[in-house]
Amino acid sequence: MSDTHETSGGPLVAPGGLTGSGAPAMATVSTGPAASDAPAAPALSDRGAVNASLLLTAIVWGLNFPVLKLALQEMAPLVVNSIRFPLAALVVAILLRAQGRRLVPRHGDWPQVVALGVLGHFAYQVSLVYGLSWTSAGNAALIMATTPVWVVCLSALLGAERFSPRVLGSALITLAGTIVLVASGPDSGGSDASGLGATLRGDLLMVGGVILWALYTVLIGRSIQRHGALEVTGWTLWAAAPFIFLAGVPGLLAGDLGSASWGAWVAVAYSGILTVGVGYFVWYRAVGMIGQSRTALYANFIPVVTIAVAWLWLGETPTAAQWFGIAVILSGLVAARTPTGPRRSAFPWPVAFGSVRLRRRPPAPPTPTGAPAASPASAT
Repeated sequence: MSDTHETSGGPLVAPGGLTGSGAPAMATVSTGPAASDAPAAPALSDRGAVNASLLLTAIVWGLNFPVLKLALQEMAPLVVNSIRFPLAALVVAILLRAQGRRLVPRHGDWPQVVALGVLGHFAYQVSLVYGLSWTSAGNAALIMATTPVWVVCLSALLGAERFSPRVLGSALITLAGTIVLVASGPDSGGSDASGLGATLRGDLLMVGGVILWALYTVLIGRSIQRHGALEVTGWTLWAAAPFIFLAGVPGLLAGDLGSASWGAWVAVAYSGILTVGVGYFVWYRAVGMIGQSRTALYANFIPVVTIAVAWLWLGETPTAAQWFGIAVILSGLVAARTPTGPRRSAFPWPVAFGSVRLRRRPPAPPTPTGAPAASPASAT
């Protein structure tokens, strides 16, 4: 198998960390040409099936936070991860095998794969499950919606990309909205043993998780260009799985899993099998058929589904201040992807959970003869 796989417009990671695999939520930094974003149009019947599967996937991902929160009410956070991640890893392995893709990286790639897996799956997942257990599902989904903004900022800080003042302003607006949302949680007036409001503590952990996921997204870009999105996702998932399982072993041994309801077990299976495994496959297949831009449109449904379901099912009614924070976040995201002229926007795709395209940094001038060559900026 060749080392290089096309992913229709550059490296792609599932929309923004929402899946908890590292998701779907996964935003990406793409510097591929715009033309690659428009693959040959599939047949009308195939396009209808792809659109229907994407809509269903967005609903599945939108339900993930409320469903996962249900499981966290009966099981310890690390125990939930230790059960659902082996399920997700198994599903991804089956999908890779069915498509004839490479199941394991080459020997020389293992150190990087393990490091990325620990960062993007293990460390991120610890922040996610504990953050979600201490905050509302709606807050968690909206904080995850800011992932592409953090990707832009981290990519610029690492010297890999640059962005326009308008995108910087949009990032600041989104950050301000996040601060309002975090500071206005319904439980932030009280405090727990840590001295922080329960919701505030969870929101801060979610922000930390988003930053970890954004850093993983920036660092993984080159590996995805070389090997393919599904392959690298599977490899890093498997590399992190032993750490995730071992972290949950004490809870598995100490806890009484027999007392967990069937609903909690279904929630764990749902989050591992459907949200991570099947959701990834559908998303990547759609990117290959209709392109990243059209695929990412469906990601905008995810926070809407989460907030609506959490409101109706979990009784999470946003406060007036939270509605204001939501409006500010969405305004910043819309501003970041709204074209200002005939040129393509720096964010041509919906950035709530979609991909991020950044302008490539111009090449450095030739190095004079005899002068030491500067090391190229690299996110990997």
